[in-house]
Amino acid sequence: MEGKTKKKKGKEEDYKNRDVSFFSDNRIGCIKVLNVAEKPSVALEIAKMLSRGCHRRIKSYSKYNPVFEFDYKTNSDTWSMVVTSVTGHLTDQKFDDRYKNWTKTDPQDLFEAHISVYISDDKENIAKNLSEYSKICQMLILWLDCDREGEHICFEVINACHITNKNLRIQRATFSAVTEKDIIYAINNLKYPNEDLANSVDVRREIDLRIGSVLTRFLTIRYKHLVSTEQSIISYGPCQFPTLGFVVNRYVDIQKFQNERYWSIKMQYMCKESKYKIEMVNDYENSIGSNNNINSNARSSNVFEFTWSKLRLFDHMAVVIIYERLLENCHFKVTNVYKNETRKHRPFPLNTLQMTKLACKYFQISSKECMTIAEKLYNMGYISYPRTETNYFIENVNLRKIIIELKKNNTFGFYAKELIEKGKYKIPKKGKLNDKAHPPIHPVKNLNKSTEINMKEWMVYEFICRHFLAVCSDDAIGHNTKIIAEAEEEKFYCNGLKIIHKNYLEVYIYEKWNDKMVPPLEINDEFDPYTLLIEEGKTQAPTYLSEVDLLSLMDKHGIGTDATMHEHIENIQKRNYVFKNSKNLFIPTNLGIALILSYKLIKDIGIDLTEPELRSNMEKDMSLVASGKKNKNEIISDYIHIMKYIYQKMYERIDILDENMKYYINQA
Repeated sequence: MEGKTKKKKGKEEDYKNRDVSFFSDNRIGCIKVLNVAEKPSVALEIAKMLSRGCHRRIKSYSKYNPVFEFDYKTNSDTWSMVVTSVTGHLTDQKFDDRYKNWTKTDPQDLFEAHISVYISDDKENIAKNLSEYSKICQMLILWLDCDREGEHICFEVINACHITNKNLRIQRATFSAVTEKDIIYAINNLKYPNEDLANSVDVRREIDLRIGSVLTRFLTIRYKHLVSTEQSIISYGPCQFPTLGFVVNRYVDIQKFQNERYWSIKMQYMCKESKYKIEMVNDYENSIGSNNNINSNARSSNVFEFTWSKLRLFDHMAVVIIYERLLENCHFKVTNVYKNETRKHRPFPLNTLQMTKLACKYFQISSKECMTIAEKLYNMGYISYPRTETNYFIENVNLRKIIIELKKNNTFGFYAKELIEKGKYKIPKKGKLNDKAHPPIHPVKNLNKSTEINMKEWMVYEFICRHFLAVCSDDAIGHNTKIIAEAEEEKFYCNGLKIIHKNYLEVYIYEKWNDKMVPPLEINDEFDPYTLLIEEGKTQAPTYLSEVDLLSLMDKHGIGTDATMHEHIENIQKRNYVFKNSKNLFIPTNLGIALILSYKLIKDIGIDLTEPELRSNMEKDMSLVASGKKNKNEIISDYIHIMKYIYQKMYERIDILDENMKYYINQA
């Protein structure tokens, strides 16, 4: 046994160290194709699907990026395929070494400094895979993620391959899910990568590097001594600054808030017990049947709250006068009873922003963690590409096939079965967003709850599936009742709801819609109130921002993209500018407050770095570059000019910055 084991190990060692020529010499006469994916896991899935499991590993210079080979038959040829991967961006950017020393370099020199594009040490073996296998191939197929960053990586890979073979035929595979259907469709519909999309990333990378480096060096050199924590740098980022600004602005609103007292009139009606039981409870139970959802509190109480139509007044004396008038004639008459059908609308198909917001809301999972989980599920082939702005399905997508796949699920498969077999399927609503690259996020393969993934990963997968099933369902339907009662020209109302069909709410367990009973009153009924009281209250300060609030503000003001917002939120936490309290609300630190409030004091220069307008305009211009409507070099030049102006004006007010940075950082 021992000898056999050694022999096997020796074969494996020999197998790993085979020369690249092994691939070339045994594929004479075939078209040799190098395929490059964005991640090793996706490369493996592509190899499995295109080879139908008949792939094998060959030599790789990168420990973490294996290389696979197999034959693939097209309609007219046989391709000798090599499949490997990168791990995200292959290249990075840096200034020349003469700018390394922060203290000996004026930060503003970086506005014009030469930028080098380089492959970092940890990516050199990946680049060697590309250059070595390119030598023996005639075609390069790029299987990078289909977004702007993926398109930029396409050209990074092309450049690395062109070092050894400038004659490669370049093709781009576009896909939205790592499924056999999508991969086969992609290889049969190859095209050339989109250079405009890649150029928009060049714009972002250069602007962010120059502006970020200039202001980060300035802030760190000038104010690092004021920071008592282990903060190594005081960082500026064109996205992270306005993101921090939202948090600090809310903090300031809370600090400035002053409570105001207000008064309201509360009225309660008590119906007769027997009439209530016979006419209301039985009626609700009979109409709802097996879908009984009557609130238990409503069963046990025959006292109903009526809301004053004026809601509340800040004039105490005015409320007292109205109240005393009501007491003199404390007899109410029902003047109107409105009854109508109401709907709780099913959700729109899921895009990235909605997914991260709802994961924060329902599971207290940060947007960063949600994206990490979604990307893992995508790489495993369970969901479609998770970076998308689109919130409607195009008409030729076979959604029923996905629902049939979900019938296998032992948690929510019962509902998928009902949609298909009981004719409950509905065509999804159409949102207004379309990035023209990817469909909404949806499941592509069934996954039962198991040890294959952890609890949080299951929660996100289950949510994506339930959301998709809800999208393919009908709205929930109910009946609204609104009773209006009047006395002394004052109106009070009582609202009720009876659910008729839960529909999508049967599977979408994250939203609640409960029955609320009303008293059995009709027009012209008269009654004396059970209670009539004046209630006093105080206005409450706004709450600190939740992650859902922050994502909504970033989306509204155009800070970042659906695929990058979570990174900016993560950054302001890592930089020690904000932290989350026990309720998962963002609280700014003294350093975060100092940065925003100090820079607000110099906003008279005409540009406020703490507000979203500057970055929002950048994002719009990057989109114009992505669509080919603007030149990338012109955009870069424009924003470097703007930032030079800001830097100059900032120095003209440096005393104000110095004084206030010191003041706010030292606040207890």
